[in-house]
Amino acid sequence: MQAPENDASKHEEIMSPVEERHIDYILEEEFSIDPDFLTFFLGQARLSAIDKNRIVAFAAKCSCTAARSTTTADGESDLLVKYSEREGVLPIAILIEDKIGAGFQPMQAERYRKRGQEGKGERWSDYWTCLVAHSKYSAKPGDFDAVVTLEALHRYFADKSDDRSRFRARILDQRFGSMR
Repeated sequence: MQAPENDASKHEEIMSPVEERHIDYILEEEFSIDPDFLTFFLGQARLSAIDKNRIVAFAAKCSCTAARSTTTADGESDLLVKYSEREGVLPIAILIEDKIGAGFQPMQAERYRKRGQEGKGERWSDYWTCLVAHSKYSAKPGDFDAVVTLEALHRYFADKSDDRSRFRARILDQRFGSMR
């Protein structure tokens, strides 16, 4: 009797093309369920930030929520993350733009900042903008407050031992080839 194929090898046979929305889903879930992911993400963002003070830290026991495709009159944020929300204190917001293939829209980074500024004091106490993209993706320094690379995300997932994380690492490998 042959050993049954595991779920990972079955998935690799029928993998669908990875699109930006897949990265959005991965990030939304990680921010929503894994407290360690926020710590990791903030650390990665600080590495690339020109003004490291824009990347606001958080208290040990903070909540974190994420929503995909949030839209205002000034456009869409691929992901809106709010963290450090406490009783009577507005959260910090991260407005995230994912790029895996398409180019930037005109004034895209500026519109992210405008949406961040519009929510400040009403929906969040402060905000910062972040580009999540492959390291080869060209963005002008300072367009976004920080950049977190897909390679860093891949390392985060690949270094974990659970099946869900390894699945996420394979998705990133599938889109960009071996990222190790």
